[in-house]
Amino acid sequence: MPHPNGSISVAYSNSKKGLEAEINLPDGVSGTFVWEGKSYPLKAGENTLGL
Repeated sequence: MPHPNGSISVAYSNSKKGLEAEINLPDGVSGTFVWEGKSYPLKAGENTLGL
């Protein structure tokens, strides 16, 4: 996904362990990942979540 600071990329899969997600944000960009009513903070760079 294009963003003024760079590209945002997301890859996720459902496994027996649950959701696995890799989210990459450009420098200077933070965010929040919401899954099943819970919020997870994201920082600039690579974010790996196992939920």
